Amino acid sequence: MLIILTTTISLSSCSISVKEKNEILDLSEILYVFEELELHLKPQIEDNSYPYINEIKPNKFELLDGAIFIYVFKDKDLALDHDKIHKDFNQLVLNQKLYLYQIRNIVIIYCPQNEDPQKLIDEMDNKIREIVEYFSK
Repeated sequence: MLIILTTTISLSSCSISVKEKNEILDLSEILYVFEELELHLKPQIEDNSYPYINEIKPNKFELLDGAIFIYVFKDKDLALDHDKIHKDFNQLVLNQKLYLYQIRNIVIIYCPQNEDPQKLIDEMDNKIREIVEYFSK
């Protein structure tokens, strides 16, 4: 099941300057905000088992309660193909909830572990929504 989130939450503790809404973002800006929220992402060894979306290779990170895939597209239009994202990820992860977030040209997919209590999944979901809101100002 793919859950597409567009809800926004305020994040006021980060100190980087936000680019204009029409400017593309890079991975370092996203990772900085994850660290500010104390969501310490552990990079995973590169391999080719994770789905490419529109020929973009994901940056995969491990969390205590799951995995985060971050796709950095060259423009916002390429990142909007949610049907393609859903198809590619269903081939990889069957019968698992996927949370999809989009921040301009960045697509973040959160894959919680099945055994995690719903409360932990909801907490992580809320923190990632804060990141989305931060860049949506």
